[in-house]
Amino acid sequence: MRSRLLVVLLLAVATVGAAACDDEPSPSAGARLDVLAGTTEPTGTTLLDRCAIWGTSEYSEGWKHGTSEMPVVIAGGACGGLRTGVHAREARGNLCKAQLTLLRSIGLSEASWGWNGGETSEVFGELLG
Repeated sequence: MRSRLLVVLLLAVATVGAAACDDEPSPSAGARLDVLAGTTEPTGTTLLDRCAIWGTSEYSEGWKHGTSEMPVVIAGGACGGLRTGVHAREARGNLCKAQLTLLRSIGLSEASWGWNGGETSEVFGELLG
């Protein structure tokens, strides 16, 4: 595990401290990322530089509950474990490949990830720092 502070967040999680029945709209994922990007630590890095953030939906197309081409956003620099500004797309790809990439970016050395025919040992190398 990396010795530096690393936070793994899920974008789908409600805002910390927000009441479940609050009438105020929850901040968007982009607004949350902006806060992390705008918060500089004494070392000069931002909180976003030190985070690995996974955001996804349960379906690729909600109207038909499709599971192919599922969108995933991986944000943050993971303390140097992730390259930023990279777009990766793999037709008929395996979602576990993106998940294993994230695990490797935070210093976990899992040999493979997934189950039931989806297990993989491949990662998106272009995303790793």
